[in-house]
Amino acid sequence: MNRRIRAAILAYIASNGATDTRKVISIMSKRFNTTRQRISGNISWLVRISSLTVGGTRNTNSCYIY
Repeated sequence: MNRRIRAAILAYIASNGATDTRKVISIMSKRFNTTRQRISGNISWLVRISSLTVGGTRNTNSCYIY
């Protein structure tokens, strides 16, 4: 399931551009009917392997991924 979540996150960012992390987490948690913590963990994993970049200061209200 995590692989499908990560693929969906990358596809969403590719089609919509830079997006607020809170919005992505909300959309994906509803789409996959899973916890926000699981989506957040997948975003962190993608950032760690350099598939995504975080704009702004991490762990703040104004954090964007692209």
